Amino acid sequence: LLEKKGIDYIMQIAGDGECLHLIENYLKETGMHDHVQLLGRIPKSQMDSFWKEQDVFINVSEYEGTSLSMLEAMGYGCAPVVTDVSGVEDFIKNGINGCVCDVGDIEGIADCIEVLAHNRELLKLFGDRCRRIVQGRCNPERYVKYWTEEVLGDWV
Repeated sequence: LLEKKGIDYIMQIAGDGECLHLIENYLKETGMHDHVQLLGRIPKSQMDSFWKEQDVFINVSEYEGTSLSMLEAMGYGCAPVVTDVSGVEDFIKNGINGCVCDVGDIEGIADCIEVLAHNRELLKLFGDRCRRIVQGRCNPERYVKYWTEEVLGDWV
């Protein structure tokens, strides 16, 4: 879909999950190796430089919401394009600091990426907002305060 839209992109997939062989086979069948790079597992010592090179974080999960990789990406200023699964709404507001699409809405995800590809100012705005949200919400002291005052409230 991104190629049909004329988007110039390189997608880097980090990790080595159970579907890696399916992705490898798909890339071989479609010849998309010019646009999709399988990086495998990235050592923790190299994660900082990996995230600094990224513009957009994409997660098309059917169930995984607030993942560590999403929070890391947002903390480095990547604009998230994700599916509407549990926990995402705690950090991403559609159109405010990222794009939230229905599960399975690949066309909607491609549309969001297209908008960000053609609007670098919006990409930067989303990234800056994400960075501030993660720095504020994932700060250890603030996080404890958030849980004790807002989430647990009267339970404490």
